[in-house]
Amino acid sequence: MLAVTLYHLVQTLSDAAGCLVLIPNEYRVRLSSSFFLHWLGESINNLLPTARVGGDIVVARVAAMWGMPLRIAMGAMVVDVTIGVITKVFFILISSVLFIAATGRTELTRPALIAVLTRFLHQMVVWAEAGYVRS
Repeated sequence: MLAVTLYHLVQTLSDAAGCLVLIPNEYRVRLSSSFFLHWLGESINNLLPTARVGGDIVVARVAAMWGMPLRIAMGAMVVDVTIGVITKVFFILISSVLFIAATGRTELTRPALIAVLTRFLHQMVVWAEAGYVRS
């Protein structure tokens, strides 16, 4: 359990450092503040049944309260979420291909692709309902 916790802390720290790259230098917060914001957003996303978008909105609002322009905070949050979704899609595709190759169960190809596409479309609906995607 300790190893999982330490891994998750390193992952959150990496996300926090990566998110800072999206923010111009004059509005950038310290790494410790970015870590706190990511931890806060993840906590809210895991506790509230809001389709995992409530925490990101809170993070952008808190960053704006700390002096970052709201446009920059929201833009960084949208890019961060988008990169996260794309990364998850690639991870699921690669792990599905490896699973099918390792087991030789090629009949799982279609269900795996349907699962990936369903997850991606679900995320698009969540973004549309939250107002991130406009037609």
